[in-house]
Amino acid sequence: MNITLSSMFIIVSAIQFWINDYLEFGHLIEDKNARLTCFTFVVVTAPAAGIILGGVLAGKVGGYDKEKAIYIPLFTSFGVVILANLCPIFINLILFLPLFWTLLFLGSVLLPVANGIVIVSVEKKYSGSASAASILIYHILGRLPGPTLYAFLKSMVNDPNSRIPFWLLLNVSIAGFLAVLFCVKFQKEKYRKLRNNEETQNILDEEENKNDINVDSINDVDINIEKETTN
Repeated sequence: MNITLSSMFIIVSAIQFWINDYLEFGHLIEDKNARLTCFTFVVVTAPAAGIILGGVLAGKVGGYDKEKAIYIPLFTSFGVVILANLCPIFINLILFLPLFWTLLFLGSVLLPVANGIVIVSVEKKYSGSASAASILIYHILGRLPGPTLYAFLKSMVNDPNSRIPFWLLLNVSIAGFLAVLFCVKFQKEKYRKLRNNEETQNILDEEENKNDINVDSINDVDINIEKETTN
């Protein structure tokens, strides 16, 4: 999950630093105010809506420790991969902005769920440390190299108007999707073991309750016999 978060923050940090350059040269928008308006609208509305929906979805499936929760980052990261390959195709803002907005929206849906899964995947006494380590990892592996990575990709292309560096940057999300697939495999195994343990414990509890009932019945019979003998 930390790999997935890191890949997302590579994209986010690079976009924050380079989106003005991309809109100016990749989409040939010379009006600075138009570029600022487009970017502001996307980065204000998409993450906020995504984070809210991510929390709601996690609540609907029963919390971050439920098996269904792992499918939220799976589907959202897959959607991000698809959009990562669609966004650079369109130069028209009317087509580009909705796709770009949806990409950031899906990435933001993933954020609270992925963080929640990281925390509940360890013992409760380690949850604080897990959260701190997770934040450190995706800042070092995500936010820090993001702008530099895009600059490097852009320097490898001679055409300043090329959208290939942006396309390569967005496809970092593939690593995040593959990491979620890996996580799903182990989480499903974990939840299977938990279900088996719960079922075993329920059986033991039922047997214990039956034994308690039988003991109580025997005690009641003994008490009645003693009363009859006394009488």
